[in-house]
Amino acid sequence: MATTYTTVQKVKDELENYDSSLTDDQIENFILNAEGLIDATMGKSFKDIFSSSKHRLIERCATKLALIDVIKWDLQNQFGSSIGSIQLDLAREDVNRCLSLLADPKVVKFLEGETK
Repeated sequence: MATTYTTVQKVKDELENYDSSLTDDQIENFILNAEGLIDATMGKSFKDIFSSSKHRLIERCATKLALIDVIKWDLQNQFGSSIGSIQLDLAREDVNRCLSLLADPKVVKFLEGETK
């Protein structure tokens, strides 16, 4: 599977510990789900012209959305309930902020300008 807005390694880098039984393919599926949500929120896709150096907001959102799924994968065993809960809450706050921005047509228009 090819990902576009983020990578498995970027998602893994967000956590010091993650469930080692979670495969890269599973994380890529989380990323694909995240990208679908981002595209739907923006009402368009930048997949053909995506540049992480120009579209850091999209990359950040995709990484955090996938991270949420990784954390939820094994919240009790791998991360511990309190640390995992805090990481989950922080990731959700960041995602909400990012998705709010990406839902704004002015922001999407700005990002379109970043592709030229």
